[in-house]
Parts: sequence; structure tokens; C-alpha cells
Amino acid sequence: MKRIWVTGEALIDFIPGEIAGRQAFVPCCGGSTFNAAKAAALQGAPVSFIGAISTDMFGDQLAADLSADGVDVSMAPRSDAPSTLAFVSYEGPEPRYAFFNRQSATQMTDMSQLSCEIRSGDILHLGSISLVENPGADSSIYPPPCHGHGFLNPYSHGSK
Repeated sequence: MKRIWVTGEALIDFIPGEIAGRQAFVPCCGGSTFNAAKAAALQGAPVSFIGAISTDMFGDQLAADLSADGVDVSMAPRSDAPSTLAFVSYEGPEPRYAFFNRQSATQMTDMSQLSCEIRSGDILHLGSISLVENPGADSSIYPPPCHGHGFLNPYSHGSK
């Protein structure tokens, strides 16, 4: 069976809730690519998460959560940079997010440094806030693990 390779953010969402009878933000593992990896693994697909994961306490929680649902994290680089944090507000019709992502492990993912073996027919899923700033953005435009394979590039250099 072909493998799904996922890179992007593994972050902690702080969701409004209650702790000991007081309003608080409750930490939950998340991130769009993190969630996609888990969903695919829970459906029985072989999935490897190859985005950088912090070595901080949140990163350990994120790696453990992925592993618990069957996602291989053995090739995910671990980084001393902090985990990305996102605070969620539900005060309007749509949720609002405040991301704390500067110099985070997510931003430090450098696709040229990955040692994964993407084969013909495999799927590479990447995306979301990891593509907003460098080095993650530039290294994801045409990731080296995909050289020699067909690659659907969501970026069109000629469009505005």
C-alpha cells in the first residue's frame, strides 16, 4: 500500500473551557496537517508525519498523540524551537485564531533536510500555516523528497 507523508503544523490549540470551575483555555493537540495525518491513520492508511515537532512538553504530547493513533513519527525531526500555540475564540459566527508561531518548530521545518523515501504513487500532504513564512514556505514549494516524481504544486508563479 502506498504511504501518505504529512508535513506542516503540529500545534497546541487552546480552546475556551473550564478548569476547577473557572474560565480557562484548555490545551488540545491539533493543527490542520496534524489532524489530516491522524484521520488517515485512523482509516487504516499508512501515514508518516515528517514535519518538525518540538522537544518541549507540548511537542512530546503531540508526538505521543500521533503515535497513539497509528501515525509514524520516526522520521519527524525534533526541534529545540518551541511548539506553535493557537488560541481559539468562539465569540462570533466563525472561530477566530491567534497563532504564536514565531521561530517555532513548525516554521523550522526544512524539506531539504528530510530523509524520507517518497516513492511513485505515494501522497505528500502539506499545508496551512507552515507555508506562510520561511524557511518552511520556500522549502515546501518543490520539496526535494519529491524530485523525480510527479508533484501537484498548489502555487502558480504566473498568477496573482
